[in-house]
Order: sequence, then C-alpha cells, then structure tokens
Amino acid sequence: MSRSKGRVKFKTNVPRPAEKLAKLEVAIGKTIQSVEWGEDDNPPSIHESESIILHFTDETSMEIIIGSNVVNIGLQGSKKEPCPLSTDLMVSWIDKDGYLIHPG
Repeated sequence: MSRSKGRVKFKTNVPRPAEKLAKLEVAIGKTIQSVEWGEDDNPPSIHESESIILHFTDETSMEIIIGSNVVNIGLQGSKKEPCPLSTDLMVSWIDKDGYLIHPG
C-alpha cells in the first residue's frame, strides 16, 4: 500500500439531501468487521455505479452507492445536449436479515 500525506479538501460540507448526514452518523462508534466493493448490476437504462458495503460487528451493514451520470457524455453526437457531469453518494443501512433500515 502506498501512502501520501494529505487530506481531502471539501468544497462544501453540507450534504444534499440533508438526511444523508444523519444516515452516515449512525456509523459513529461502530466497529467495521469487513468491507465489500463491486460494480452494481444495473439495468441498461440506469447509469453505471459502484458500491461499498461496510459490515459492522453488530451485524448491520452500511451500503454506499457511488453513482454518476457519466454515461450521458455519450449523448455528445445526438440531438440531445448532455447534462453536466455529476456524481453522488447514496447511503443505505441493512440489518442482519438483509432488510433496509431507515435510521432517524
């Protein structure tokens, strides 16, 4: 593993939507047991995305889907104008039985 000194510099620290921060704060104080990563199996009509799943020792999991609209860049040659490139994080909590949890 290579390391470099530095810290991510945020343009803003206000989540959009605001509820996203409350979902993330549920992880405070939990212990991570394992981590998964993978490309999501989305239907062709949905933009490509990747996910990270943090599994905690209390048998809950936090899934963070990292999405983008980068596929829209392919519209450059079409009659439609592409929208600006954007990315987003979608946070979900999953209980030990695989059901979504709605914290807060």
